[in-house]
Amino acid sequence: MEPIYKNIEKNWKNYALMSGILIIEEVSKPVKRLQTKNYKGKIMKYYCYNTVRLKMKDRETVQKWFDITKNWENKLNQKFIGKSFTKIKRENSGQY
Repeated sequence: MEPIYKNIEKNWKNYALMSGILIIEEVSKPVKRLQTKNYKGKIMKYYCYNTVRLKMKDRETVQKWFDITKNWENKLNQKFIGKSFTKIKRENSGQY
């Protein structure tokens, strides 16, 4: 069996991809919290969950994350990405 660091060197992009998925799955579990907003003079209270935003300059890796997440949505019949995100977006900072 080959050492883990040799595998990382051979396929750095897959390592980065899987590490990002691990961060989403294990490090940033959603936490339910009560949010209050004032909308058109009415105070609205509702429960919401934390979200995770992945940002990096490598468009190809972000695209892979996006495609895998969309694939999971289809297989599990569950939404992970908001409706407004139909493709990855580039910010002014140059990150996707």
